[in-house]
Amino acid sequence: MIVLTNKRYTLKCLAASLACGLLFACEAVTETIQNDPAASENKELVGKLSAGIRPVENRLIEGQSLEVSFYLNNGTDAAIEVLPWATPLEVNISADLFAVMKDDEALPYVGRVVKRKAATAEDYITLESGEQLETTLNLSQAYDVSAAGDYRIVLESLYLQNSKEALEVIIVDNTVAVTRQ
Repeated sequence: MIVLTNKRYTLKCLAASLACGLLFACEAVTETIQNDPAASENKELVGKLSAGIRPVENRLIEGQSLEVSFYLNNGTDAAIEVLPWATPLEVNISADLFAVMKDDEALPYVGRVVKRKAATAEDYITLESGEQLETTLNLSQAYDVSAAGDYRIVLESLYLQNSKEALEVIIVDNTVAVTRQ
């Protein structure tokens, strides 16, 4: 597992294009600026897409769901279309999106796996210039986080695409720590 902190990484990936069903090579740049109190005012975010996760609650009691809030901010000067499939923009998690650790032990993804037909124009969501989308994700649906302990949730990378290409996203906050009693 790679924990990204205050460094920039270039992620080269081979991804299936959900929009057209073709296999293509892409190079997506993921930059991470973590634990930077001025990150939201950072000049590097002007003109770019930025994303991150935040805890909904830092301390949980028995029976309480472990939830994180995911946000995507459009700092560009134009509206963009994004396919939310297999991203944190979907309220119901449909892919292994996070590295989840309990007391420094990796937890496997046990959530649903979704196979879909090719995306249509109606499947995309529009994010206007300057707009921020936020979703709350219940990680209890996708990972066994029911036992007491210290949990660390890491958004290691994020692959977003529009109908034509992969989108560059700067990950501002990528790690959440939660304790279940």
